[in-house]
Amino acid sequence: MIEKNSSSRLRALLMAAATVIAVAACGGGDGGSGAPPNPPPAPNVTPAGGTVVSNDGKVQLIVPAGAVSTSTRISIEKIDPDTTTAADPLYLAGSTYRIVGDLGTLAQPATWELTTDAPLAMAAVVRRQSTAAPVNDYSCNASDGRPIGYEWVAGSNCPNGCRPIWGASPFIGNTYTLCVPTTQFWWDRTPPFCDNDPPHPNGLINTLASREGNEAVYDEMFNQYGPGALCYYRSPPPQPVLVNNLASAPLLTPCQINGNKLTCKVTKISPGVLSVFNDITPPSSVLLNILDQPGGSQQDPQVTLDANGNGTLRFVVTGADDRQADFAELWEMRLTPGGPSGSFPVTLEHVRLSTLTDVNPDPKIFASSSPSHPHASVPFNATDPLRRYVFARVYDRAGNYRDSGIKAVRRVTPVVEAGSFIANPATLPPPSGTTTL
Repeated sequence: MIEKNSSSRLRALLMAAATVIAVAACGGGDGGSGAPPNPPPAPNVTPAGGTVVSNDGKVQLIVPAGAVSTSTRISIEKIDPDTTTAADPLYLAGSTYRIVGDLGTLAQPATWELTTDAPLAMAAVVRRQSTAAPVNDYSCNASDGRPIGYEWVAGSNCPNGCRPIWGASPFIGNTYTLCVPTTQFWWDRTPPFCDNDPPHPNGLINTLASREGNEAVYDEMFNQYGPGALCYYRSPPPQPVLVNNLASAPLLTPCQINGNKLTCKVTKISPGVLSVFNDITPPSSVLLNILDQPGGSQQDPQVTLDANGNGTLRFVVTGADDRQADFAELWEMRLTPGGPSGSFPVTLEHVRLSTLTDVNPDPKIFASSSPSHPHASVPFNATDPLRRYVFARVYDRAGNYRDSGIKAVRRVTPVVEAGSFIANPATLPPPSGTTTL
């Protein structure tokens, strides 16, 4: 009897020991001996700065000291673009990367540097409204030793020698203005006309305005100043732009090109996808139509002034772009104050009269008016020159533009015929519509 009980206790002890061994093997219990978890990766961006390289080695994000206040770890992963981006003709192939981690808004701009397989052509595309001013190292008037280019300026005023092309438009908003060099027309009497040798010191491109579509201004300039050609300056093409896919935190940053290096200054790094877009194609068409003309003719457009010497030029601008038409402007060419005074070349001022938003729902088509949107207009009065030379300009989302032909709009003063009696009124028939008493 005693032996039987001893045997039972022994089996119970052996089973309990096996259970303890099994629990320990599974890491259970307070006295478990399992391996400790791996520590989290160390931050790669700190208040002292940091450099993050993409997993394919083609992108470097260089964060300067003072850009962030806390230490963070982020990564940059090469990914394939979504189908919409890949099909976009403006997309720069191989430029799509995902940001994992969040640095937020930077106190100092960081540098996003992409190495491409082939050299790039300069251009730009803007796809979303900007909420923060992009940073660039260009000045539209080449001041402060910086090269000429598109310059973002806080507020609505551009530096001397520059004019805004974005800022007043609803696409960018009113916080920042994109400034470009002031463009001037002139009548060149020295062949070769509109020459670019030597190059313009500020990088402007001398361009010939063809006679076709500009016959009126060619005839007037020829009659006043002799043989020549109408020339104008174009700004250098803008830079490519780095954008993200976040509607809640949009990014718009112009980039600089140096061979196969694309360098972009960024002021915010948030989780999302970044891609580069590149567009050098101007809108495919632009048409300026002057309204209120007999039979709709555009051969000799005119504005008739009222008895007080005032009138209104009503007009419509239409255009098209292969990707997205954005907005339009109406410009006037005027002789510069005090000129030409016999000097050559005869310089004409480039004056913007109106900025026009697109009311057409088709993104590829621009129209300044519709049945539900009134026509645009500018005032005329008796102090204006007999003819005013106007043209339209349509921009695409990249900042490329195309100009319409130049129209000479003639002001017309109505002739008021007043009847008067000479000698004896009784010998003359009364004026039409009067009553003889």
